[in-house]
This record gives sequence, structure tokens and C-alpha cells, in this order.
Amino acid sequence: MQETLVARTDVNCAQEIMGCNFFGFEENVRYLGVFITQNQLAEFSEIPFSMETLEQFKSTHVLQLHLDVSIFDIRERVPRKLFYKHEEACYNNEPRAFSYGRFGWHLIRKTPADGSMEKTWDLQQQFVGEDETVPAAHTMVYAIIGHYLVTGERLLEKSYVRTETVSLINGRRFRIGHFDSDGLRIDFRWDARYDPDLGIASEIKINEE
Repeated sequence: MQETLVARTDVNCAQEIMGCNFFGFEENVRYLGVFITQNQLAEFSEIPFSMETLEQFKSTHVLQLHLDVSIFDIRERVPRKLFYKHEEACYNNEPRAFSYGRFGWHLIRKTPADGSMEKTWDLQQQFVGEDETVPAAHTMVYAIIGHYLVTGERLLEKSYVRTETVSLINGRRFRIGHFDSDGLRIDFRWDARYDPDLGIASEIKINEE
């Protein structure tokens, strides 16, 4: 699969294809209280993926518009029970490492990459395809919480995924998951560690050539 700058899809068409696996302008406003600027409406009015790509991944991925909302902003705007720990959270002192990520549309896998469980970070790389990349911790949290607010579905309820984000304090990599009734868990793991419930996150690349 190869994307180009001309392989774009209208927002309404994309929403129709993705169904409940969609989180766009209206969802950002309704569920997260985001103020949408005219510049953002113009910049993100088209989806940077083709209709064929969206059709291919409409059941396995979520299409989300990520704007200037940090994880700490999200945590303040949603029910407290959706996050595991607050004042004691291990990432509270890392706003630079764990803030915004890339603004714009993301097509994010809802489950760990196939075959990636119970492996070190280095070994997990082989399960991320050429047309995929590993998302930031912010991206995964935004996607998981946003999807829950729209659908009530808890992604990664019994598993974790590694992200690309590394702690600036201890050098360990952020993992996200086990989103059960106690809330979404966010903590760290060394790259050399492997756990039976720990896979790797992935999202479809946007080809900017």
C-alpha cells in the first residue's frame, strides 16, 4: 500500500466508511471541549488517506483527529475513573515527554501488532510494517479515551502496547493499556523486558513525498 499527497478523502466520506471508529472535529468539541479554529478546519478538512486505505482498515483501526490537547488536558476533561491514578501517576512530572504528539489525522491500530506479544522492543520492530510507524504515547491515550467516549468500547482492556515515547527522567519507554474499570494505565518498561501481555502499538504512515 502506498499513499501520496493526492490520495485524500473528504471528512464526511471518511466518517461514513469508518463508522464508530471515527473521532473528528465534532467529537473533539463534544467530548473534549476543544475549540476548533478556522485554520484547523481548513488544514484538516481532508483525510490524508485514500478511500481504499480506509476501507481496508475500517474495522481494525480508529481514525482520529488529534489537536492541541495534552494528556493532562484530557485527564481534566473526562470522568476521573477513565484514568488509573491521578496525583500519584508516574508521568505527572514529564509534561515535555508526554504532551501533544503530532497534530492531525491518525489511523491507529486498535490492538497490539500481530505477533508482537511477549517480546523485547527490538524484536517487536519486525511486526511493524513498512507502511506503519509506532505512535507516541499521547497518540495512543488520545485514541483510546476518545474511542471509549464515543462507543463505550475499552481498547487494550487486557493488554499493553509499547509506544515510541521514552521517559526523559528514567529512560524507560511508555506503555499504555489494561483499560479496565480501574481506568487506563500508563507506565514504563525497559526495552529489554518482555511480558506476556505487552505488545507494540502501530499506526498507518502518512506519506508526505
